[in-house]
Amino acid sequence: MISFLNPGAGNLTSVHLASLAATPATARKAFFALDFDGVICDSAAETGASAWKAAERFWPGRFPSPAPTEYIQAFRAARPYLETGYQAIPIIKMLRDGLPPEAMATGFNERVNAIMAEIGQNKSAMVHAFGDTRDQWIKADLDDWISWHGIYPGVLEALQKVLDDGQHLRILTTKQERFVSAILSAHGVDFPADHIWGLERRESKEDQLARLLADGDNDVYFIEDRLETLLRVEARDDLRAVRLYYADWGYGTPDHLAAARNNDRITVLSLSDFPRFLAGIA
Repeated sequence: MISFLNPGAGNLTSVHLASLAATPATARKAFFALDFDGVICDSAAETGASAWKAAERFWPGRFPSPAPTEYIQAFRAARPYLETGYQAIPIIKMLRDGLPPEAMATGFNERVNAIMAEIGQNKSAMVHAFGDTRDQWIKADLDDWISWHGIYPGVLEALQKVLDDGQHLRILTTKQERFVSAILSAHGVDFPADHIWGLERRESKEDQLARLLADGDNDVYFIEDRLETLLRVEARDDLRAVRLYYADWGYGTPDHLAAARNNDRITVLSLSDFPRFLAGIA
């Protein structure tokens, strides 16, 4: 059974499907590379709740369960500034200390590093604590953990069709792979585990895309909701062949959307057109 979320306000149809469907040459293979959080799955509430639980390990007594609704809502507002899951712990600490979500738009990495230094922890410790917190939650109540995630309307059906048609598909994510597999499995999608490239691989998405381009027969379509990641791909000469799509239903801000629309290399893709986009390209 699939749970659905309403797309965020302000999502606009931005893609001319007829022209997109005609883009790839018939002799080449469409290779889809999709982000997970913010493209397939809305995990903001779960990420905030897991961060709250994990923060109690580092600041005992300040983060008693369950996480208050107002902090989960504040975390959703701060979600556009997060790149990798472990950063959710410093984010929830900043919110608990009263920092407004919009303040994280400047000096984000410096703020994260300062919080870790304050308690003598590093990235590896945060990654372990965040992953272990999720593992313990899953072990205690898998159904509850799954219920904190939402799947964007029509996305899973579109992915399943691509898989059933034998098309090439990878999920490129900063999430740990076992969590992606658990979510997809819970929603009835039998997604090949080796097609999920996550945090464990210790590779940037740019390097993963370079691997996909190693086979010269591939047309690679990269769909991502984080503008900064798309801009890093755009900056690499060896990735000029990658076609870039900004998912406007994810965790971006209005400024990110405007910048994507003004970038000739990036096509803005709306949720309502996403299933037809995959069907037209495949």
